[in-house]
Amino acid sequence: MSIIDTLTKASGMDVFLREISDTNTYKPVAFSVQVRITDSKMGILLPEVFMPVAEKTAKAKQILLWSLKKCLTIMQNLTKRDIPFDFFALYCPETFICDVVAVEEFLTLVSDKNMLNLFAFYISPSLLISQNSTVNDNIVLLRSLGVRFIVLNFGCEGFPLSKVLKATFDMVVLDDFMVECLCGEEQEKNYATSIIDMAKKLGLTVIADNVKTPSTLQNVATLCPLAIGDFFGKYKKDRYVRRK
Repeated sequence: MSIIDTLTKASGMDVFLREISDTNTYKPVAFSVQVRITDSKMGILLPEVFMPVAEKTAKAKQILLWSLKKCLTIMQNLTKRDIPFDFFALYCPETFICDVVAVEEFLTLVSDKNMLNLFAFYISPSLLISQNSTVNDNIVLLRSLGVRFIVLNFGCEGFPLSKVLKATFDMVVLDDFMVECLCGEEQEKNYATSIIDMAKKLGLTVIADNVKTPSTLQNVATLCPLAIGDFFGKYKKDRYVRRK
């Protein structure tokens, strides 16, 4: 069975959470959401396996809408357990953000509009240079309603830095290369610091990714208020999330 067949027929989708933590207090302030698909023949499929295929079809936006609905239930459960969080961050495929009907379906799904600010969407840097006007229109609309947008791979090779000057987003996740620079020699640190400072001066919150060790955390903490990585914990089911 091909991956696309699995996506078409899969019923074993589930949501996992990973803490986005404060780099000074180490306390979780938000959650990054990962969807996994379990197939009897192909086993557990992670997003890096199925999403590139799904994004070539309408399946990617269907997966997002399903996961958004699932997240609403999880949010309610965490609230009942007195576990605080600022937002849930989910990957947003281009097929969703350029689809007016899909965006309207999301807004209908979140019947309590006060909950819209609990959602954040990860977007690819490629969307910053999209020629599709609907993409920008939908981002502007959702941001006006409280939804936040987080650009991935900030500082990677080919990243359209000029688009940051007209930021229609709220946060950036550092590319692994940038994190490595912050942990490197003085020249590398200066390079990464200058780019991160530009983002911060524009009011963007910077998130360090792939933080695995105390030394990495120490190197990123002064510039990045938030971080994700094995140092803070792996993806887990919401029932295993504990108040810290």
